[in-house]
Amino acid sequence: MIGLLAPLGLAGLAALALPLLIHLLRRPEDRVVLFAAWRYLAEPARPRERLQLRHWLLLALRLLLIAALALLLSQAIWRSQHEAVSATTVLWPGVESAAAPATPDHPVHQLGPDAPASQLRQIDAELPAGAALTVIVPEIVAGLDAERLRLRPELHWKIVPGETPAADQPAPLKISIRGDGADQAESATVQALLQAWQSQGRAIEIEAAAQDVALKPDTGLLFWLGGRPTPAVERWIAQGGRALLSRQADAVASDAIWSIQTQGRGRSVRLAAAFDATRVAALREPQIPAQLAALLLPEPMVDRAASAAVAPLAGAPSGKAPGRSLDTILALIAALLFAAERLWAASLQRR
Repeated sequence: MIGLLAPLGLAGLAALALPLLIHLLRRPEDRVVLFAAWRYLAEPARPRERLQLRHWLLLALRLLLIAALALLLSQAIWRSQHEAVSATTVLWPGVESAAAPATPDHPVHQLGPDAPASQLRQIDAELPAGAALTVIVPEIVAGLDAERLRLRPELHWKIVPGETPAADQPAPLKISIRGDGADQAESATVQALLQAWQSQGRAIEIEAAAQDVALKPDTGLLFWLGGRPTPAVERWIAQGGRALLSRQADAVASDAIWSIQTQGRGRSVRLAAAFDATRVAALREPQIPAQLAALLLPEPMVDRAASAAVAPLAGAPSGKAPGRSLDTILALIAALLFAAERLWAASLQRR
């Protein structure tokens, strides 16, 4: 069954009139040969001219060429009965397959535990345009990512009791503490800050050493307590690292507690004073852990949420064309017709 994605392309069929007019109006190129006795003959009556079609094969080739080009402009597709799927159901991890038995006319897809949100977007993009999509999800879903789901308008977000099994916990953030040992109060303030982050569910792994100890390759955050950072630390920050640097004489003086500097792909929070909550009253404010977390820690991945709160938004691009494109076949037919028309026209001129 042939369908058209751009039916307005059939307006090109109006060009079929051009070859017809050319063949009707074109007069035969007969040569007039004069001879001596012509003057003794009575002038014959001129026959009435009438429109005649000549070179039927050439005309047919030209008409077929225009028809093929019009179908090419209309984006013809071939739709088989197997491809005419009107509805599809997708099961989120945590929903049993018995919730929606599959049938030949209504396929059911079970999402895997790895990146189910991405799998759902892929299924939605591969469905024919206009096909209905039903997504059955538990009350608590896991496997979300940072981007809100945006799917087709023909979507039914069906919530059933249950929840998605918990996935493996992400690897803890590796935090290195480098101090000169001159001020133990700074280390105590750092430990208090890290305990506040851990109480909020942050997975942290702490490694403390002297300032002359090199950073490990997997270090995600550095506390540099006192003294000018070494060139190696500055390079590490520029390559994407994040650090809190205390007792920096070149820190920007202002009413703020710290100054923020961007270095290459990294960031540093610099304090002119020591990172000591016993001496700097502003560091004892309850919002300090959250502020430093926003500046130094990576954005937390939103993995679990209530299904009703993360229902997909409408407005995804239309799915794939509901069938197989005939553009390649039509382009090949048009090329063959054009070659045949040129060859036949050239042979007629040689006669």
